[in-house]
Amino acid sequence: MARSESDFPLVVPRANLFFILRSIFISACFLSLIPQPLCADSPEELLDQAARSLPHDPASARQVAQSVLDQAEAGRRSDLRARALYLLGDAALADHDYLKAMEYLRRSREAFAITGDRKQEARCLRRLGDAHYYIANHDVAMEHYLAGLRIFRELVAKQDEPELRLGVGHLLATVGNVCRADRSLPQALDYYRQALAVYEKEGFTQGLAGVRANLASIHQQSGQMEAALAENLAGLEIARGLDDPYLLTILLTNAGASATYLDRPQEARAFLNESMTISRARNRRRGILFNLVKLGELEIRQKNWSKAVDFLREAVDLAKELNDRSVRVEALERLADSLSGSDQPGAALNTYKQAGLLRSELMDEARNKRIQELRLIYETERREQELAIMKKQARDRTRLNRLLGLVAALLALLVLVLVSLARLKMRSAAVLKAKNAELEKVFQQVSALSLTDDLTGLANRRSIREKIDAEQIRSKRTGQNYALILADVDHFKLCNDAHGHDVGDQLLIGLSRLFQHVLRAQDFVGRWGGEEFMFLLPETDLEGARVLAEKIRRTVEEKVTTIAGGVTRVTLTLGLTVYRPGESAEAVMLRADAALYAGKNAGRNRVFVLE
Repeated sequence: MARSESDFPLVVPRANLFFILRSIFISACFLSLIPQPLCADSPEELLDQAARSLPHDPASARQVAQSVLDQAEAGRRSDLRARALYLLGDAALADHDYLKAMEYLRRSREAFAITGDRKQEARCLRRLGDAHYYIANHDVAMEHYLAGLRIFRELVAKQDEPELRLGVGHLLATVGNVCRADRSLPQALDYYRQALAVYEKEGFTQGLAGVRANLASIHQQSGQMEAALAENLAGLEIARGLDDPYLLTILLTNAGASATYLDRPQEARAFLNESMTISRARNRRRGILFNLVKLGELEIRQKNWSKAVDFLREAVDLAKELNDRSVRVEALERLADSLSGSDQPGAALNTYKQAGLLRSELMDEARNKRIQELRLIYETERREQELAIMKKQARDRTRLNRLLGLVAALLALLVLVLVSLARLKMRSAAVLKAKNAELEKVFQQVSALSLTDDLTGLANRRSIREKIDAEQIRSKRTGQNYALILADVDHFKLCNDAHGHDVGDQLLIGLSRLFQHVLRAQDFVGRWGGEEFMFLLPETDLEGARVLAEKIRRTVEEKVTTIAGGVTRVTLTLGLTVYRPGESAEAVMLRADAALYAGKNAGRNRVFVLE
């Protein structure tokens, strides 16, 4: 990490003079280029104007902040330096350059601590928490948020000003966000309710509406649709009095979704149509997209298949224009259900296939994104360790300089000091070696993640594909067959819609464990995508594979499963095929896929064989 000027107490006067002259020249040139309306009488006013321009002109804000930082460091203005660094950190966050943002905000926090500005120090902690939150480093984000919250509460205890109380509310809400991201829903509810109490006391209506939307989202994740709708309605009552159409459409769309799940179609349609009207008037295309999907889901539940098809086809096209593949795959799956309901099995099958391919791509991208996030965390920790070592070395050098001043009179003491320093360096090297070993272990874990499915712990699509390719090579060499089984959980989407994705995830985890008990030692199973699983059976002919496939199907069917407090049974459809000498692995996999879809079209809960 870059070192601040305060890390180097010894300054050569001539170099310092050159730096001052250069900074004055740069600042004068820069200020002459700023348009007249942005001119200010002082650096403080420049920073205020730059902070206001940051949302729509981050490049100019960054230039102003850097110019003021140069002046502040030349003139040793700690207060200006702290503010300029904070603005540079905000600009880096806007540019998604999180490592640079962390560096600027760390230095800004240190500068505010020197000036004694505790309020700004707490704000730096909040921004540092944001930077770590954006790269999914939730533990460190939580540490920064809680540290900032403690400072704001200490300040409120001394001054009890509205601005400080709102600072407490904002940090309570951010802590709630981290808990929700970690699926700690009861803790998230608690922090959101604390933030809600602060906003109600301070009359901060925009915060009230936003927290209500977050509370509704948690209730919906927990399957508490009545509570979700109540929170959305409370938020809507507030949002209608605000000039914030974005927040209003979010609450309307969420209220429509809650009403849909509660089988209140008229209310749901009214909420969604109002949100759609506002979104179209504002040309907010992403809002239009979300409402189209929700209207499609509403018509599916009402079995209005043609209306559902119209809404969802428009949603698929708009998602493609917006390059939003996550919503597009959801719209494709709903569209396939609608086509199936309207007796268009061929179109439904093709749409299901499109959705499956797109979901597989998204899963691979999500894994790659997570690997990048882990690498960022790894790099952040490495830099922080380097910074700690550099600070320690700077302190050691300062201590050494003081000791060297006594060399003339205390030669014997000098020997002792040198010995002490040698031991200190050995300890530092040992600590660094241990930390490097720890970081290497983390890196190996990241590499392992690329071959393992996060949810089930099975091999992922990439890993099972590598095993199939290896078995293909071995079969060509030995002439022995291998078999592939592609299995799909029947009506899995209905389970997700009825009980929520958390229940669906637990079902997939349970099936994965069951498969591992049924398979032979030489067999492999991996999650192929969504609710699909691929089985590789080495050295197995068609009859042997048929017996094992039927055993898997029967075992799952006979397993009693408890979902949302009720007993139900889960079934599988399995497509089976075997390798034919001379053909490619892709051909075998495509035939297994065709066998699966043929089995689903034949009524599900069966083993379908394509030789």
